[in-house]
Amino acid sequence: MDDIVLTCARRFLKNNSNINYVEKEVVQKTYSFEYSKFRFMMVRVVGIIRVEKLENSFDQAIFHVMNAALNTLKEKRNRAAHTYTSGATLIVDTPSTIKGDFNVVYDGLKDIERCVGRIRA
Repeated sequence: MDDIVLTCARRFLKNNSNINYVEKEVVQKTYSFEYSKFRFMMVRVVGIIRVEKLENSFDQAIFHVMNAALNTLKEKRNRAAHTYTSGATLIVDTPSTIKGDFNVVYDGLKDIERCVGRIRA
């Protein structure tokens, strides 16, 4: 069972981090000889193969800018949510700055949605 899943991953995946994910998170963490466990591994490996193909169809420039904006928003959110200093005023970006970040993310999500819409079952 493991060999079938690993062969499938190594045959179709190009991104080494995705192959490592299948090896370490899918195969190594699945124990048993039940068909349901094997099916679960197959669903995950076929899914990551499709996701990798999908990601390769994204407009890479938009995708990288969106990722950078998401990381920026995450850092700002974490700072606001997890930093507290008594008597200090939290500095928050202007609404136009936040809206600009969200617009970049929205453009990336629209591109992802466009690519998803082209998937054939």
